[in-house]
Amino acid sequence: EILAARYRGQGTASAVELKKLTEHADPTLRAAGIQGLVSIQAPEMGSALVAGLQDPAESVRIASASAMMEALESLRLAEELQSQAMVVERPAGLLGALFGGRRSARAAATRPAGTQPSDAPGEPPDRVAAWLVAFREGRNRPDWANQTAPALLNMLSSASLEERVAAAGPLIALGHDAVALPVLLAESLDSPAIQLKAAAALPWLAWEQRIETYHQLMGLSAAPEHRVALARELLKVADLRAGPPVWDLLARPDFAENGATEVYEALLGLYFGRMSYNPESVPAARRRVAAEQSKFYAENGSLWQRIMGLAVLVAADRSAAGELAGRLLHDPSTAADPRLRQDLARVYLISHPDRKAKELAVKALSSDNPELRRTALYYLALGRSHVHVLRDRMLLRVNYTDPTEFEGAAFDRAIQPKAPPGLRREDVAPLLSDADPGTAAAAGYLTALLGGAEGLKPLVEYWRSQAGGDERWSRLVYRAIVALNDDAQTPLLEEIYAGMAGHEYQLREFYWTLRSMKGENVLKLRERVRVELNRPRAVPSIPSQIPEK
Repeated sequence: EILAARYRGQGTASAVELKKLTEHADPTLRAAGIQGLVSIQAPEMGSALVAGLQDPAESVRIASASAMMEALESLRLAEELQSQAMVVERPAGLLGALFGGRRSARAAATRPAGTQPSDAPGEPPDRVAAWLVAFREGRNRPDWANQTAPALLNMLSSASLEERVAAAGPLIALGHDAVALPVLLAESLDSPAIQLKAAAALPWLAWEQRIETYHQLMGLSAAPEHRVALARELLKVADLRAGPPVWDLLARPDFAENGATEVYEALLGLYFGRMSYNPESVPAARRRVAAEQSKFYAENGSLWQRIMGLAVLVAADRSAAGELAGRLLHDPSTAADPRLRQDLARVYLISHPDRKAKELAVKALSSDNPELRRTALYYLALGRSHVHVLRDRMLLRVNYTDPTEFEGAAFDRAIQPKAPPGLRREDVAPLLSDADPGTAAAAGYLTALLGGAEGLKPLVEYWRSQAGGDERWSRLVYRAIVALNDDAQTPLLEEIYAGMAGHEYQLREFYWTLRSMKGENVLKLRERVRVELNRPRAVPSIPSQIPEK
């Protein structure tokens, strides 16, 4: 690994040096040379792998088989990247693509009764699947790969367990699963580590064999984190038929919350491929599939199916996510779970454009739903960035459109903190005395924006006691002081300034916000900040001559 890291990216010269290592007398260095050639995808890697699989040293053969699996996976991923224009089931059979094929009894049992989608048969997906079939049949693969099977088959009959397991993965990728898969499954019975190696072979299997093997391995896996790893491997191929078995995993009573991020990212990969951060660029037909499936589980599923369904639906169809979250917020079935209602409130607000979301948030401050009320308050105070994550781990795929969160981006004009349109002091006054210090602090900030000096006390108290190291709350404190134009609070501004040392971006926004404030003391502080920001650098952050009027 050290050698591979040393030579990666150094082109022909590194390949020459690594090739020499593959002929070294020391088997450890021979193995390192082979792995290094694969890591930089050197043209020489093929011949090195063929030779390595026949090496007299077992350690070199095992390292070569592992490196070959890495090389084959790179080929599969490269094909996936070229197949971003994904094709889905014809519109008349969308639910067949979602839930179709042969559905296991296990899958049926975990879906809500009376809400089963149709069982119209699904069809294999796009060109990646066609490429996989051709690759396993010996077509569309490099010549060196066709030369490796004899050596790998010899390794499969080795007395060494490690060698047999190492050979099984590449053999499955090459289409020899009839002999390799039984060996891998047999060795997986009592070994969680080998179960994970077997899971890595799932993307290389044809669909029927893939889903059957997935369920076999699920039956062997006792640890929740291993089941999550299995699901992740199943979803590496963007076959929509793989969705329901993974949604079923979320319904298990022992599903662990710490696996939610992996499952969420894997589901986004299934529906949106490499474009999960820009789902609107994915063909509308595939987004429609994602919306139908995620909405089904958000409405009818178990707790984690609901949470995951909401998160995926935000990416697939934001307006549908907002409408559903708004409805479920007032559904009696969610009343007993405050955290779920907090999730719903976040989705409800972030699914709307910022101006509309602010209108809804102002209105929600008088709601009798405490989770909605608190989330709306935080939205108005801290912006969209506060509500774009569910359960502290699932990043919702939305585009930020709130200009007040990035007012300092231009850094060429004074920033005047203003209250959200339509907000009145009487809307937030009852929350100033809330038992939750964070809620009272957020209400205090909004009160200060509306001219109420009484809002500063709970805000500063919370900042000092619980959020002193949080840049977001420091920002609210100085914005509140500027909004109140209270020069007597300059010592507090100086304290905040001292904590910004080394953070030029924060300092620039701090400076331009202070430009909206008047007073003898703040004028002196402002000059100190301006001088610091205009110290010699390649490109001055702020012009050296800034008129103070």
